[in-house]
Amino acid sequence: MAVGALSIVSAAVIPNAELFLVMGLANIAVTPIAFAVTDTPHVSGPRRSLLPKRSGRVLVRYAVYVAALGTGSGFFVPLMTQWFEGKYGVPDYVSAYALVASYFVTAGVILLAPRLAKRYGTVGGMIVMQVPAILLMPIVPSSPTFVIAGTLYVIRVFLMNTASPLGQSLIMGLVSSDERGAASGLASMANRLPGAITALPGTILIGAGLYAYPFYLGAAFYTFAVIWLLLTFRNARLPEEPQGTARRGSSRPSWKDSLTPAVSQPP
Repeated sequence: MAVGALSIVSAAVIPNAELFLVMGLANIAVTPIAFAVTDTPHVSGPRRSLLPKRSGRVLVRYAVYVAALGTGSGFFVPLMTQWFEGKYGVPDYVSAYALVASYFVTAGVILLAPRLAKRYGTVGGMIVMQVPAILLMPIVPSSPTFVIAGTLYVIRVFLMNTASPLGQSLIMGLVSSDERGAASGLASMANRLPGAITALPGTILIGAGLYAYPFYLGAAFYTFAVIWLLLTFRNARLPEEPQGTARRGSSRPSWKDSLTPAVSQPP
């Protein structure tokens, strides 16, 4: 995240060709680190389908959640430099510093996520951070200055992205161990494709001077995502979480327990 943040500012002073060369070399340089990361042992046996079978039910429900987030973010997140320039007349090489700050903040949420999961449970921690982030979204376009809007945007990014590692932990803990790769890829696709589509109407709204509407539409989809998460995963409990963490005072087992590696029961 921090390296990506620096690349945003570097784009203002480094020609495009050289910038892509530097970032490409940086990606190659960190590749050996991936080979040093260990994973769960490979499960032997023939693979009947590329799509998860045993974990399909929980994956579909999680995909709806991340798809709603991706749909909402597409209206404004990839268009923030254009939004800042249109709204406040701030050029991209200036607004880039707000984006850099948001990237650095996002890189630091990993330190906070485990504490949230321990105190509120995985799903509870996600909701606790995302609700105030959604409440900030209608306030950003009503800010009188770029400094205020940029500060609120950075806070929103911090609150919203704190749920990202918790969400990854949730889906990896609920799907079968031999289906985690496919589940991760499908969840990522469900998150990114809708955002690529809604970036077009977001661009049109910004070009028309309707600067508040991308945030309003994004907040609506984010609200749906959080409500869906609460309704479908409120009883979800990862194997390492003590009973009752996800929902205090409740001893009823989750229907998703049948999908956890700790139980390993067929559906």
